[in-house]
Amino acid sequence: MKVCLIQSNPVMGDIKNNFNWIKKQIISNDADIFIAPELALIGYPPDDLLYDKEFIKKQERAFNEFQLHLKNKLLIIGGVLVKKNKIFNSAFIISQNNIKHQHKQCLPNYGVFDEKRYFSPGDHQKIVTYKNKKILILICEDFWDKDLEKKYQDKQIDFCVVINASPFEIDKLNLRINRAKKINRKIKSNLIYLNMVGGQDDVVFDGGSFTLNKNNNICTQLDHFKCQTKLVKEFSPEKVPQSLSIEESVLNACILGTKDYIKKNKIKNIFIGLSGGIDSALVAYIASKAINKENINCIMMRSKYTSKISIDDAKKLAKNLGVNFIDKNLSSLINQINLNLKDDFKNLKQDITEENIQARSRGLILMALANKKNGVVLSTSNKSESAVGYSTLYGDMVGAYAPIKDIPKTLIYKISKFINANEKIIPERIITRAPSAELKPNQTDQDSLPDYEELDKIIEFFIDEGQSVDEIISMGFKAQTVKKIVKLILRSEFKRRQSPPGPKITSKAFGRERRFPITNNFLG
Repeated sequence: MKVCLIQSNPVMGDIKNNFNWIKKQIISNDADIFIAPELALIGYPPDDLLYDKEFIKKQERAFNEFQLHLKNKLLIIGGVLVKKNKIFNSAFIISQNNIKHQHKQCLPNYGVFDEKRYFSPGDHQKIVTYKNKKILILICEDFWDKDLEKKYQDKQIDFCVVINASPFEIDKLNLRINRAKKINRKIKSNLIYLNMVGGQDDVVFDGGSFTLNKNNNICTQLDHFKCQTKLVKEFSPEKVPQSLSIEESVLNACILGTKDYIKKNKIKNIFIGLSGGIDSALVAYIASKAINKENINCIMMRSKYTSKISIDDAKKLAKNLGVNFIDKNLSSLINQINLNLKDDFKNLKQDITEENIQARSRGLILMALANKKNGVVLSTSNKSESAVGYSTLYGDMVGAYAPIKDIPKTLIYKISKFINANEKIIPERIITRAPSAELKPNQTDQDSLPDYEELDKIIEFFIDEGQSVDEIISMGFKAQTVKKIVKLILRSEFKRRQSPPGPKITSKAFGRERRFPITNNFLG
């Protein structure tokens, strides 16, 4: 039995082109069975698009058209079925003569998933017979059903096909493979795990589709973060791609997320505030891998507090990347704003307001350039800063997309070192010098925050793992520090609610995955 794995990268809502790409794979490969991802024609997650009747009808017409190209072949592909006013997340099992359906039973309603809002669950999994082979079809979350092995261990399944739109997060591939092997020890089938690839707003699908044989050996593994089709003729072990390090996998996820956001939204030009610091350096590097370099504009926006080191390092980085570099002195603009507010601020001490005026002046310049030149701004905020609100609303937070939004600061340093281990791109001084917003004399981040190693651990325990204040303190952290950080996290929700989307990387990302009220007096 020859099986063709179609690891596709759909554009949300572009049913015609998504259909044409899959059709091309069917026509150009000699296989018995073709397998495409969950919701492969419409994209995932479609959210309230599911309520558009014409959208669903257009998808239905495309599924019917597949029949014209299948002859004696079988296509298993994810889609949406509306029946008796219920919406199902389904596998469409399409042959030349008919179309059958298998509805998803387990509807995830955690993390980035919101399926119970839209879908009704199926009642059971069907075993499909094709060319005398018994095929069990699972849709994403069905694969994680803890009772699955018991249900099918005595059914003599020949093929277990799992179609997915499974988002990337650190170490997710190992979880998938371990789960697949646990299932297969019981049902002893040829297991096919087929995943979507590509960026969709605040999630990235990493591909990495794989097969196991009846002896539980990995036989095939497709590339991560690449649209790919592969014909599997035999379920015998073969050499699989080397596993990626955390640094490389996170970097690739951010590049793909940024690239697809730019490409799928037909964006022509990118603008980045290049400060000479590590966050904007990494964003500029990611952009250089996501879009043509001549379309990237890095803007150094100096004030009287900007050091010569920052200017020199920003200029050197832009040269190393081969992108456009613009050096603007904003001192006169900032002075003019302060002068305009002089009477309003009379008898009031200087404070963070004046610092934020500088940041918002930069945001104004970036947005004006992007607006005038038909482009968008990439935000340079990271997870550590977003967590505690160490960023300026309408200032350094401006942007249409935030490539490093879910990356903790400590991991940003590791990724930057990983980049430089392969090619000396980021000036070493950007990595080694103390981080600073440079909004007042001799400022460093640690004037306001604990060391990033400590800060990121507290954020991870509180956000990602859901530990309480007392539980974190019991791990050896100072009570005063933990309480301060947790208070900052909870008080900064109003900023995060207004931040641009960015790719999910960690087990609990801000935004779609973590929903807290803005008005909230419970501080842990």
